[in-house]
Parts: sequence; structure tokens; C-alpha cells
Amino acid sequence: MKNGLTLLAAIGMGLVCSNFAKADIVWDVTATLTDGRLGTDTISGSFTVNSALDFVTWDITVSGPDMNSYVKGDGSTADLSDGNREIVFEDSLLGPGVGLFLASALPPSGGSTINLLAGSFSDSTNVCSPLCLNGGDTFVSGSIKEATTPAPEPVSVAWSVPAILGVLLLFRRRQVSAN
Repeated sequence: MKNGLTLLAAIGMGLVCSNFAKADIVWDVTATLTDGRLGTDTISGSFTVNSALDFVTWDITVSGPDMNSYVKGDGSTADLSDGNREIVFEDSLLGPGVGLFLASALPPSGGSTINLLAGSFSDSTNVCSPLCLNGGDTFVSGSIKEATTPAPEPVSVAWSVPAILGVLLLFRRRQVSAN
């Protein structure tokens, strides 16, 4: 009886905690910027934010004349500003970075798709209008979209595994005592 009550309490705590747990949200990025002289740059990749809108991971690649990548752990940084409407990935070793200007604020609980109003790279003076890339490229199109497979909620997983094992142990004990 005592083991059964302990098991029920553990399952109940797991259910309560899982209701308050919020998974990290993975966003996929696609954007195109063009320069009539040098060609087109494509920005692609993904980033993950937690419910407080802190960056957990990021992996952003720029293909084209302004090739670069921004990956957590490679010395790059990720920052959210301007009322959660501007995302900047910056390489601390190379200087300039990628700015993504969102049509609406990044929500803490996810969403479907947010269109970009503009995208840019900072120049060597770290100044760039929202519609320029290295002083001359213009924003063509882009969006961020919540990834279709969200990250699992760590608290739910942490509580589910012991609860399942507890239920199996309870059934095993009942089978052994019945024999």
C-alpha cells in the first residue's frame, strides 16, 4: 500500500510539472538578399530559444558572396533586441554579422511563421540600414518558421521515465507476491 501511494504521488508530481514545463522552441530561418554587382546571398539554418527568449543554440549559414556561418560554440553570439523584433548573429572574430528584422515580435511560446521585414549584414563600421547588405545589397524575401518537430520537454521526460518504471515495478511485485 505504501509503495502504491508513493508511486501515485510521483506520477501526480510528474503530471503537474509537465503542465508548467515549456519546451525550447526551434525556429528555421530562410532569407535572400541580393546585390546587383556581386550576386545573391542566402541565409539559412535554425536557432533555438527557451521560454525566456534566451538563445540556447544557433546554426546559421550564409551562402553566396558574403559566405559565413554562425554556430554556438564557434565564438559567435546571438542577440534579440528592439522589442524582440531584431535578431543579430555576430562573429566575434570576424566582426560583422547578420541582422534579421521580424514583422512581429518573437513569441515566447512559439508560433507558425513570422515574415522578415528586412535582413542585413553590418559593414566594418557596424552601421547598416535594414535594407542593405555591405552597403549595397537589398533584402528580397525571408521568414522564420517554427520547426515542425519541437524539442522534447526535459521536465516531462525526466518525470515520465521514473513513473513508468514505478508502474512496471508495482506490477512486477504484484505478480511475484501472487505466486
